[in-house]
Amino acid sequence: MTRKSTLQYLFGLIALACAIAAHAGDIFFTAEASLNAGREDVSGVLDIRLQSSEWIYNPVVYVRGEGERKEVARYDTWAQNEVKHIEFALPSPHRLAGHYDLLAEIHFQDMGGALLSANLAVHYQVRDHALLAGAPEVSIDSTRLSWNLKEYSEASTSLYAPPPPFLTAQKTTFSAGDTALAWQADAKHAARPNWRYPLSARLDFVENGVHGSRVLHWNIVTDRTGALNPAPTPEQAAAAQALPVEFSAQATLTAAPTLMEGTVQLRFNQYGPLRNAIVTTTDAADQPVTLGSRGEWAPDSPLDLTFKYPLNHPLPGAYFFFMTVAFDDAEGFRHHAPLTLEYTVDRAVTPVEPPTVQLNERQLVWQPGGADPANIALQVTTSPAWAPLERTLSPTDTELHLTPLESARTAPNWRYPQLARLTWVADNARFSAISEWVILTDSRGQWVPATAQSTDAGQAGDAPWWRRQGVLLFAAILLIGFAVIFGIMKKPG
Repeated sequence: MTRKSTLQYLFGLIALACAIAAHAGDIFFTAEASLNAGREDVSGVLDIRLQSSEWIYNPVVYVRGEGERKEVARYDTWAQNEVKHIEFALPSPHRLAGHYDLLAEIHFQDMGGALLSANLAVHYQVRDHALLAGAPEVSIDSTRLSWNLKEYSEASTSLYAPPPPFLTAQKTTFSAGDTALAWQADAKHAARPNWRYPLSARLDFVENGVHGSRVLHWNIVTDRTGALNPAPTPEQAAAAQALPVEFSAQATLTAAPTLMEGTVQLRFNQYGPLRNAIVTTTDAADQPVTLGSRGEWAPDSPLDLTFKYPLNHPLPGAYFFFMTVAFDDAEGFRHHAPLTLEYTVDRAVTPVEPPTVQLNERQLVWQPGGADPANIALQVTTSPAWAPLERTLSPTDTELHLTPLESARTAPNWRYPQLARLTWVADNARFSAISEWVILTDSRGQWVPATAQSTDAGQAGDAPWWRRQGVLLFAAILLIGFAVIFGIMKKPG
């Protein structure tokens, strides 16, 4: 089993939505998200459920990563308890590894026609290896090497290529100055004639302080005497046979800057038993480390390996754990199978006191904490009656300016919960935190300072004026009706 480098996470989200405690009940949302973040974008799926006793109308869903806000879905109606499956992909440059938050906004109208909104935040991480733009290229033809370093330096690029068991090598790590794998015949082990041996090599490189790794696969072919055929013809390569053994691995790996430890369980398919099996790797000094062995290994029988040995990880990024399974077949010929498992090493970050910001009466009050104010930024969501705030705020901004949309119908005496995404950089890593803030409206539906809440603004869940007056009108009609009925019943005969 090869560990995947795709950054894909599943989160359960708690909706920060408008709670409407009117006759129609509450309106709120829950969601699940699966995100895939890369160097320049973020994509994924949002499954959002409307948990309400009433329908909502004209909902629009917006998503914002590290770029501009983008509309990702629009509907005429949304029924109670209905789940909307929303797929999206948007530009979102991730220049540093660390923590990020995706902001999702849902703008909609209730049965009374008022514009309301709900906001969701999806936390995700971008690891160093996701920021790698590419890799150098190496092609291997039998034992010949051809390099294309591109923009990568020769000093930070290397190829680890161990030989098959019937060959020996003075070195196993090669650089761009090497044009061939200098392998020699090993008199201790014979190779099968006219045979194809699958091989693997590991390419390591560095990009902007991040370690990257790739695995290369190719074949070598022996001639009719069992010697290495350095340049087989296509016919010879096609006629060569191969041992039908396939290995699988399940692993738990823990990597530290100077250490590797973990457990691996190996199995192979239903080919006959393997004999004298030895599993090896190399340590920080490029010396062989025996991980386990078995005299006779039956098909589908697990071989459990537990190990801990020195191995250097000087940089964060992607790595491949390289193992070799050497064994004898039924006729005594020696074979080996290279196995690779991908893993990542995260950047070690020194914790700092996080910054904070308070949004109060359109004013911003900043506390930088242990972060550099130059590396602090704030983005806020806005309700549908106000124009989106596209500008990123910084500690030099002390006021929050929102522009109301004249044609929008807001709910008077209403509280609109919003989200604020605070981001900062510390120790060359990126962090993100979500906090809540509120837009309050007065009796005319205009934004008012929070201090006016006790007189002008209703509590969250108070019904808009047309609902409150409608309830009073309905109660008055009921009273009049009862009075009329009671009066008729009181009339004689």
